[in-house]
Amino acid sequence: ERHFGESLFTELNEWFSLIGPISSDDAATLTETQQRLCNDLVRGDAPDHWQKLWEGPNDPKTWLHAFFDRFFASIERNDANKILEAPVRLSQFFFPDSLLAALHQHACRVEKCFMCDLRMTCSFNTNSSILSYSTNSIVVEGIYIQGAIFKETSLSSVDASSPQFSTIPPMTIAFIPITEPLLELGETLSVPVFVSLWNKRTVLDVSLPCASENDKRKWILGGVSLFTDIA
Repeated sequence: ERHFGESLFTELNEWFSLIGPISSDDAATLTETQQRLCNDLVRGDAPDHWQKLWEGPNDPKTWLHAFFDRFFASIERNDANKILEAPVRLSQFFFPDSLLAALHQHACRVEKCFMCDLRMTCSFNTNSSILSYSTNSIVVEGIYIQGAIFKETSLSSVDASSPQFSTIPPMTIAFIPITEPLLELGETLSVPVFVSLWNKRTVLDVSLPCASENDKRKWILGGVSLFTDIA
């Protein structure tokens, strides 16, 4: 993450150096690259080249804000062990799915097994048996939910006074042996966690508790969704 952020920062510096000296008198002598970059920014669009490097928000100011949030967060994470010791926000990663892939690989080294021998599971229960796999797990906080409110251990309906988004409780994500029994009991609803409002790539699926099968159908029809970032 940090290496990617530094490389992208260097690229941005080079791109801004192309338009830094430009004045209105230079319009006729702009190169094709400079014209394309200026046109995108004038329209209020993040340049295509930026999006190819990292898929962020469409608005250029919001794109830069999102980039620097993640870049500075990657610099502060100078010790990989801190990711396992303290709660993390997936919105502070350029590629949150890569973080989970790295956790999967780490768990395989700890358990001395193949990747296919482990499965990912999530739990909101602080007394869950998942905690016995603390070296193979992370605690994730700051996940946003839309279409419902997650209070304590259950989903509840939104009303006119409810915010459009709210956060769900911190959850533990761990990779455990496939021979272990499922951790969650009762009815659950599998809900995808999207990277953000502007990037609908799925990071993982989370099982949210439901009271009944009818309750599950209600949340499906209600379009319950989860996001790592809503900026």
